[in-house]
Amino acid sequence: QVLLGGFFLNGTEVLWPLFYISIGYIITKATRRLPEGVSILIIWLYNLAVLFSIYLLPYPQINEILPFMRTITFGYVGFSRWSIYYKLAMLRLISFGIDFQQAYRKNQRPSVTPLPPQPSSGPSSISRYELAELRHYNWVSLIGYTFYLPLVIAGPIAPFSQFARDTEQRQTSVPLRSILWMFVQVTVYTLAMEIWLHYIYVYSWNHFGQWQNYTPSMLSMICFWTLHHMFVKFTVIWRSFRALALLDGISVTENMQKCISNTNSFQGFWRCWHASFSEWLMRYIYLPLGGRKRRVISLWLIFIFVGAWHDLDSNWMAFAIFNAAGITIESRMREYIYNSGQKWLSTSRSSWTIRILEVSVGAMNVALLTLSNFAINQGFERMKDFVWHAYFKNSEAMWNFFWSWAYLMMVTTQFYANPWNSANEENKPQKKLRERE
Repeated sequence: QVLLGGFFLNGTEVLWPLFYISIGYIITKATRRLPEGVSILIIWLYNLAVLFSIYLLPYPQINEILPFMRTITFGYVGFSRWSIYYKLAMLRLISFGIDFQQAYRKNQRPSVTPLPPQPSSGPSSISRYELAELRHYNWVSLIGYTFYLPLVIAGPIAPFSQFARDTEQRQTSVPLRSILWMFVQVTVYTLAMEIWLHYIYVYSWNHFGQWQNYTPSMLSMICFWTLHHMFVKFTVIWRSFRALALLDGISVTENMQKCISNTNSFQGFWRCWHASFSEWLMRYIYLPLGGRKRRVISLWLIFIFVGAWHDLDSNWMAFAIFNAAGITIESRMREYIYNSGQKWLSTSRSSWTIRILEVSVGAMNVALLTLSNFAINQGFERMKDFVWHAYFKNSEAMWNFFWSWAYLMMVTTQFYANPWNSANEENKPQKKLRERE
């Protein structure tokens, strides 16, 4: 059934991902007796080599290599290129490989009592001790995992260990009533997006390069509303597939947990935007590289990988560099405020000083997040012209910069003043200071 779904998507071209997944499976099994770090490195190198070969090499069609396949399948080649979906299959292949390496070594050390599973905020956890039993790590399970129909097109991404456990015992954390409510939400979001696109032409703005003809005020709103449209679009896509997977008993993380308007930091934004991918990056890149011990290096490598994974293009490299720089600067500022500035904060925590500081920095972060993500459309060169035209070209642009910042401050103020916002409590420096004391 799974292979038929893959054939429906890619036709005879499904043999390419099947070939690479099978080679990856053989490599995963063959390296199990090597040191864990070496095994994981080999798995990564193989998958990166395949990814870059997809970008750089022209792949012939299967029907040209095996002419008899054209007769058997009546020339059907699917409705989309296999290389698009293989990017997600690559993430799943890495998840399978690393989880297997850890499960194999855990099984080889039965006398060592594993730590109890860490609490998780979602269906998947980055705890290395929540692994599937060793018997699950076989070729059939890997094919079922990589070509699972509700998630094969766009995700969300579930770790292999979680997927394997749910295939034996259906998820019960999300009741049927909540799943049906997701479909209602998707319907409302879709209708809202259709109405939206009749009045706000985000695709025309971004793809036809007409922004040079707009005023600075219009440009700032183009950035702002483009990201909101992306939020609604991806919410419709990912929530639909997540609801289908939940109906089938497979638990996956909700991808779009917050929008840019109610996230006032780079770290918070990227934990909530494409959250399942964020958890995957934490589990298979950030923690193996050392986590907090090598925080800056890990974050830069993560964003460079994310940019290259989306496409080997200068626009995506611009996106990666701007976001990595933003989250690095933000991390350094947080360290200074919570360490060097601890004395000053402790004397000001009963006043409105810290609130104004939070709102100001939060508003600036929203503006920088908007620009850094808009780099996907503009790239390095056009991004420089875009920022100059929008904020610094003339007096109107300067006023636009001021009022944009003031507007974002008002939005962020409402975000902090909302007593129902759980992130409000998590981000308060006063609470962190009390915990340190």
